[in-house]
Amino acid sequence: MSLFNKAYETYEYHKSLVGMIEAGKSPLLPISHILKNVQIEASINLNGEFVSARALDKKSKDPNVPFEQPTIIPVTIESGSRSGKNPAAHPLSDKLDYLIPTENNKHQEYMNLLANWEASSEYGDIKLSAIKKYLDGETIVKDLVREQLLELDKNNKIADKKINGVEPLQCMVRWRVLGTDVEECWRDKQLFQKWASYYDTQMQNNEKFIMDLCMISGEQEILAPMVPKGIVNMQANAKLISSNDTANFVFRGRFTDAE
Repeated sequence: MSLFNKAYETYEYHKSLVGMIEAGKSPLLPISHILKNVQIEASINLNGEFVSARALDKKSKDPNVPFEQPTIIPVTIESGSRSGKNPAAHPLSDKLDYLIPTENNKHQEYMNLLANWEASSEYGDIKLSAIKKYLDGETIVKDLVREQLLELDKNNKIADKKINGVEPLQCMVRWRVLGTDVEECWRDKQLFQKWASYYDTQMQNNEKFIMDLCMISGEQEILAPMVPKGIVNMQANAKLISSNDTANFVFRGRFTDAE
């Protein structure tokens, strides 16, 4: 068990570095967060009014920030390893497909996550209120068209104009809320902690999550039914540990069963 114990101890020892972004280095991620490449940055004010938006290049013009797109975003257990036809929504930054009303339930799931977090008296935040108010107005497509990031076809549908090689509805969006102490949501350590604490309380009050002995920390912890992707890098699906193969030695030899 030394590999996982050392990984746990190393993370705990370096907690002061969580969320810090340094040139040329992958940041140490907060609990319940992952790193994703983001193609669009949208700026709004505290009244939930659109200010501007821009496309993020793969390579930055700032020599101190070699890559613009890698962004820390909050996730749920389901969304952090999502796949398939109906992938779970992220609670804050997500694909445009989740941010606009569509025929599927992606948008409603996203808005429910955001609204419930925003409404939390202990873990809510003024940034969340501004973003929710803006999205409630359902003007994001019109605003991005005005910023020349999107185009509409003759049927008034989003045209197939890629943004830095990505289909428009598949573009991830991150938020900047002007007028706050830390305008960039992806750099706000307090916001990181608010989501981690809020989501932890949600899991503890959800019957589908089981508390049991953690074989690494030695504490009673929530059993994670799945593990986030991107442990090695954002482009890979590698996970720290996988338990969906009960025939081979994916976890056997370290653990007695998948749980």
